[in-house]
Amino acid sequence: MNRIKKDEVRHFIPYHRSYRKFNYTIKSIILIFLTIVLPLEIITLSFYPKITLFMCEFTKSSLAHFQDIKIVKSENGMFKNIYLLDIAGKYPSLIFSIIIFFLSLFGIFISKFIKAKPIQLWIIFIFFLILISSIFFILFPSRFPYDIKTFSELYMNTQIGTWITVPIIMGMALAPIPYTSISKSIIIIITFLYSLIFGVIRYTFFIHILLRFTYIFSLPLYFTLGPFIDFTYIVGFYSFYSGIIANKLQKIRETWKWVY
Repeated sequence: MNRIKKDEVRHFIPYHRSYRKFNYTIKSIILIFLTIVLPLEIITLSFYPKITLFMCEFTKSSLAHFQDIKIVKSENGMFKNIYLLDIAGKYPSLIFSIIIFFLSLFGIFISKFIKAKPIQLWIIFIFFLILISSIFFILFPSRFPYDIKTFSELYMNTQIGTWITVPIIMGMALAPIPYTSISKSIIIIITFLYSLIFGVIRYTFFIHILLRFTYIFSLPLYFTLGPFIDFTYIVGFYSFYSGIIANKLQKIRETWKWVY
């Protein structure tokens, strides 16, 4: 029996999801980067000082009952001319640190009863960071290296880096998808705007927590709700868009090609 050539077999066999990929062109990728990604990068690099100033003014307006809040300009870090809030923070007392220490141990213990493994691991991670922070303030409270100003400086530099990264990541992820440039541009802009709004609200939330509940929560706040969580909504927007488009294109053979 004559063996049928692989290319001839492919012509008759429908693409399986495990062995197919989008049939894209380099031209479509370049188009997305020139029309959407590059303009968003220019906007971010041109206006981030004004954006950080707005973040500080917005947060300051929500802290009207706090005295001596100053907005200062910083030249430190990767990005220059950023604005920060400067206000005397609150250090935890020894008793408060000990209470938080035992509460975090209790939180880690009861977390094992959570059946959903991802949620269980995430909650354990949060309580573990709180545990580490409480131990530090019990043993070395005077050596804590951050105040509101330095914490804000770290946050602002990280957030600006996120705003720069979001269009690039979304552009690289969406560019190969063989669908209209307008729809891809819209989802990139929506993700970017979400990052801007989320960054402002998160900064306000962080400052409120640090002023009301002391610096003991600075470590868990930054590492659980900080830049690491940004990839969650990036993946979410990408998955939402690509899922819709894949369902629309799954029966159109011209948009797919074999992986090998």
